[in-house]
This record gives sequence, structure tokens and C-alpha cells, in this order.
Amino acid sequence: SESADGRLSSTAKVEAIALRSEEAELDAAVMETRRISWDALRLRMVSERQQSSTAAANAKDELAAAANDAETAKAECERAAKRAAEASRQLEELRDTDEHLR
Repeated sequence: SESADGRLSSTAKVEAIALRSEEAELDAAVMETRRISWDALRLRMVSERQQSSTAAANAKDELAAAANDAETAKAECERAAKRAAEASRQLEELRDTDEHLR
């Protein structure tokens, strides 16, 4: 009976060791899964930052292009205003000439 208890006890010890080993493997797998989840989250955040940065760079380029277009339009307006002023001056001269001829 004592040897049967000893065998039972040693079998229980072996099973306990095996269970602890499985538990340690499960803990390691859980930790690895958490690490992978954190890495995935970090990569997603980096990706979102890069997309945001790219969008900001694109917006900056579009803004620069719009500013350039605005400068071009301003220059065209200034030229048109000069032409209008010259046409107005010439019209005044014609009116003065017309009045003088009458």
C-alpha cells in the first residue's frame, strides 16, 4: 500500500510538473499575443501619423499652388487695371479733342 501511495504521489508530481509546464507555455503564448497586439497597434498609429503627414504635405502643396494662382491673378488684375487706366486716359483725350474741334 505504501508503494502504491508512493507511485500515486510520484504520478501526481509528474502531472503537476506537466501542468505547470503547460501553464508556463500558455503564459508565454499570452505574453507573445499581447506583444504582437501592441506591435500591431503601434504600427497602425505610425501608419495613421504617416497618412496624416502625407495629407498635410499634400494640403501644403495645394495651398502653395493656390497662393501661386492668386499671385498670378493679382498680377493679371494689375495689368488689366493699367490697361483700363490707359484706355480711360485716351478716352479723355478723345473727348477733349472732340470738344476742341467743335
